[in-house]
Amino acid sequence: MVDSKSRRSMMTLAMGVTLSLSGAAHATNGFFAHGYGTQTKGMGGVGMAISHDSYAPGTNPAGIAGMGTRFDGSLAYFRPERSYEAGDPQFQPPPPDGFPLRPGRVDSNSEDFFIPSLGYVRQIDEDRSWGIALLANGGLNTDYPAFDNPNFCPEQSPQQGTFCFGETGVNLEQLALIPTYAQRFADGRVSVGVSPIISLQRFKAKGLQAFSDPRFSADSENVTNAGTDSDFGFGGQIGFQAQVTDRVRVGANYRSKIRGTTLDDYSGLFAEGGDLDIPETWGLGLAVDVTPRIIVAADYQRINYSDVPAVNNPFSNLFDGNLLGEP
Repeated sequence: MVDSKSRRSMMTLAMGVTLSLSGAAHATNGFFAHGYGTQTKGMGGVGMAISHDSYAPGTNPAGIAGMGTRFDGSLAYFRPERSYEAGDPQFQPPPPDGFPLRPGRVDSNSEDFFIPSLGYVRQIDEDRSWGIALLANGGLNTDYPAFDNPNFCPEQSPQQGTFCFGETGVNLEQLALIPTYAQRFADGRVSVGVSPIISLQRFKAKGLQAFSDPRFSADSENVTNAGTDSDFGFGGQIGFQAQVTDRVRVGANYRSKIRGTTLDDYSGLFAEGGDLDIPETWGLGLAVDVTPRIIVAADYQRINYSDVPAVNNPFSNLFDGNLLGEP
């Protein structure tokens, strides 16, 4: 029988590895990159009220109105350094009841990622434009090595790696196709844009066999080492930008939850049988032309991760007897 401390340790560590998800986190906004394109990234992701290029639908679809006809392509180099360090006694239950982490620091092997973006805008007339953007999120997957771990793993396991079953890690990749229509009104001072969104997610987990057990998962056959599984999702967004004065611009955007199919090969890992929707977001922005060459801009963005059970799955649910993969 696994005691409460052992179970807490195992689940905390497993979800810590799993929810680093990573593909999910291109930079600092979880599922989302902090910006798309060199100029937007250089401004910390600001783009609600001011748009620079055909990647604008990634932040606010209204931004392509009146932009002109253009094509943009980029390849971002992303090098995160991921590691964990164990040693706190409260997370070290003894075998065979627990699968504790070996004390010390372990670094993830994968460090170099190249993330592409493409965008095209076609101006229909003075006020109307259409475009399409292909934007990717990814590059923070974990890949911990299969180091020898005999002193901290049960005898019935291979006694290698973070959770005793060899190489351990997860990878989540996302790709969004965003066709967009935008139009200017009020003599060009107000722009509105709309976009359907088609997403593709790819997920893979390895080395989590310690949790492929009916005591921990509602579907113990579909927790780990199932290769790469994919799901398609659909959603939409609407945004606007307005020139309030000659120097002040405002913007706002709302993006619905992107509801997809389930990751059936990992239905015993994610809540609701492998359902991993992309959360709803909304944001507001302000841009002020301080001088002809200096612009001060700021955005506020809200990402409703709490509405996605696979992400907002409190550890207390596990302590109350709920299993991985359950609603």
